[in-house]
Amino acid sequence: MLDLTRPWLLVLGLPAALAQGPCPTLGLTLQATGGRLGDPWSITVAGTATRPGVLGFDLTPGPTNTPFGTICLGLTPDLATTSFVLDTQGRAALTGLMPPNPALESLPIHLAAIALDAGQPSGIALSNAASIAPRQPRQFYVDPGFASPFGTRPGLATAVDLLAEAARWTTPLPSSLRVATFVRERNWLMTLLGNNALHAVDGSTGATAWSTPLTTPFLPIVEMLAPGGDRLLLLDGGVAPSPFGGGTPGGLLAVTLPSGALTTNVRLTSGQPRAVLALANGTNALLRLPDRIVPIDLPTSAVLPAVILPAANGELVDWQLAGGLLYVLQAGTATQPPALTMMVPDPLTLLVTQPLAMAAPASMLRAGPGSAGAALFVFAATAGQVHEFAQGSLATVATIATGAGLTAMELSSLGNEWLLACTAAVCGGPTLRTLPVGSTTLSPPIALPAGSLPRLLVAASTTLGRATIALPGQAQVLLTDPVVLARTVGLTFAANNVVVVAD
Repeated sequence: MLDLTRPWLLVLGLPAALAQGPCPTLGLTLQATGGRLGDPWSITVAGTATRPGVLGFDLTPGPTNTPFGTICLGLTPDLATTSFVLDTQGRAALTGLMPPNPALESLPIHLAAIALDAGQPSGIALSNAASIAPRQPRQFYVDPGFASPFGTRPGLATAVDLLAEAARWTTPLPSSLRVATFVRERNWLMTLLGNNALHAVDGSTGATAWSTPLTTPFLPIVEMLAPGGDRLLLLDGGVAPSPFGGGTPGGLLAVTLPSGALTTNVRLTSGQPRAVLALANGTNALLRLPDRIVPIDLPTSAVLPAVILPAANGELVDWQLAGGLLYVLQAGTATQPPALTMMVPDPLTLLVTQPLAMAAPASMLRAGPGSAGAALFVFAATAGQVHEFAQGSLATVATIATGAGLTAMELSSLGNEWLLACTAAVCGGPTLRTLPVGSTTLSPPIALPAGSLPRLLVAASTTLGRATIALPGQAQVLLTDPVVLARTVGLTFAANNVVVVAD
């Protein structure tokens, strides 16, 4: 059993790295996931089946020499242990929930495990070390700065803690910002800068964590993802044709972390992609173009057969992965309605395209729990309505009057309500309404601060009801489930084009 009389033992979270220096794996492997305060954690030990062992936690990392080898724990009076027995598959696991207590951030925990194993020279199997870094859930507000022939201004990033409801740090970037994402497994705010360099900032301190030049010519990168934490996907949007030239096709790059090596460089033969999705298989990505979906095999950089959608229903404007299926929204045209298409994502297979009984244009697609089960929500601005459809069948479920000025719709982090922000001029002032899961009735509007921007971002958490909405020079923190306006966090910049990234 865990010794819960030691308060710091409650802080079980994400190892910043699996250290292989003085404490290599000798018959036992230690891994952990989790780390944000308020979120679940898990620790897994793997080794020889049915062997008993001990997992140790200490505030000091070691290494310490012992009669059976080097252990990366300090073995101080703070040491606490729990026993385990590996199952018939050679695995043992611990799980729990990180308490949402900001004071726990100052308590780094170090882990190591040993087990009886006659197959090892000393009769004892030793694990790698794992350092645990509890951290607050936070969001990052970035003033992108600018780069032009007439001058440049570097970007500026601020971390907003969602438990403390305060700015944690502000740090200048070496150049202007082009795109940003968060590498959760490394706790890095990753940026692609105007000087064509990839630059990572430590999410807890704001210090530079990693930086490398991108080894390709300057490309119009429009989106960046970090699936799995071991690589970056960078979407090259290409250049659309114009009266001044025929344009250039886009493509996709993959950069390995932390080496910075370019492992995928796909050039399309035509078209300008607008968005990218990384599939769970880890080997394929999908590109969304105005008229088609293109699958990419990342290990071979092969462009696989595309699915082209009916041109009559307009451009592809949004998409969602849900329930193992890919849903794609077309905007419609002056003469044809919007349409929803359902596909199998891997291998990419068209199932059905269904025209929708609504006026064009449709501009937003969301997937999640609805009034009668798993749902899709489509916003049509002309009528000022959100239409609800059933996932899997695309059957019409409900129509919800929202008004024409809807600019954001996001499911709360606890999954109990949808948050709908109206910040357009027709709203008569910025407002927020909620749509409870299981209902088609919107709450009365909640007034948002004047100047609220159409950037509503929900906390990347499953147990902490938080969100923010951007203001020039401020971040308005929202408590959710139910919604309450909390503190307004002051920023050191007032950019209207602020970029917001969740951890």
